[in-house]
Amino acid sequence: MDGGDPTVPPQFSCEQCGGEMYPEYYKGI
Repeated sequence: MDGGDPTVPPQFSCEQCGGEMYPEYYKGI
């Protein structure tokens, strides 16, 4: 994923922290 695109959830960040790929506030999009 392109981390420079503000419309794309930060999947890489969540994968690194061991959490869900999509944070709750992105699920509504």
